[in-house]
Amino acid sequence: MTSLRAHYKATLRVGWPIAVGQVGTIMVGFADTLMVGHYSTPSLAAASFVNSVFNLFLFLAMGFSYGLTPLAGRLLGQGEHRRAGGLLRQALVANALYGALIMAGLLTVYALIDHMGQDAALLPLIRPYFLIVTASMPFVILFNLLRQFTDAATDTATAMWILLTSNVVNIVGNWLLIGGIGPLPEMGLNGAGVSTLIARAYCAAALACVLLRARRYRRALLGLRAARTVRAEVRRIGRVSLPISLQMGMETGSFTLSCIMVGWLGACSWRATR
Repeated sequence: MTSLRAHYKATLRVGWPIAVGQVGTIMVGFADTLMVGHYSTPSLAAASFVNSVFNLFLFLAMGFSYGLTPLAGRLLGQGEHRRAGGLLRQALVANALYGALIMAGLLTVYALIDHMGQDAALLPLIRPYFLIVTASMPFVILFNLLRQFTDAATDTATAMWILLTSNVVNIVGNWLLIGGIGPLPEMGLNGAGVSTLIARAYCAAALACVLLRARRYRRALLGLRAARTVRAEVRRIGRVSLPISLQMGMETGSFTLSCIMVGWLGACSWRATR
């Protein structure tokens, strides 16, 4: 019984920050939608469309990063910190290549927005907001990958706190930029996009600083710096990561498709039914 209790406590200690961190990831889009909804109905409709499309690619990228966790966790559990750091280097290359495909997919969607049946009045709002949010994807990819490495080291609380504080950054940024406070200009929907971009850049930079400065990761960083890119290792990470990415993408895709189809009804279709 004592061993079971110890096991449960250890699992909860590692697991609950991951769960809270996932909520923090979702809260960024939720806060944008909520605060933009108070600004204007067309902005809300445009934000809903862009965020639903972006989330498809976000979960594809997030799923691909998950392939690092079991591989790095095994090495770290065996005390092979330098080898784990070398593996992180291979994962950085693999995720950079996959990230290029993700960015190409987002830009392809951007080029086809005119043909996706959305209200023509929303397109001037959708286009700039889409580009601003797309610019945040490299930071999302980097943060997710570094987070999987720290999670593999059972340091799950660090990423959680960074995600939670990034929500504060995002909410304050929305408040300042959407309506314009003091000398700041009123940016509307684009203000929410800029705030999200800043919050996501903060996440990546903060976690990178932790990895660079924390004593527990010094040996892994030595391995990262000393390692050379090995194509076979990059392909191995890709083989592990791609099925997870596709599974998460398919789970999210139905919601994205539903949101696109709802957009066919118009930005304010509810008025026509009254």
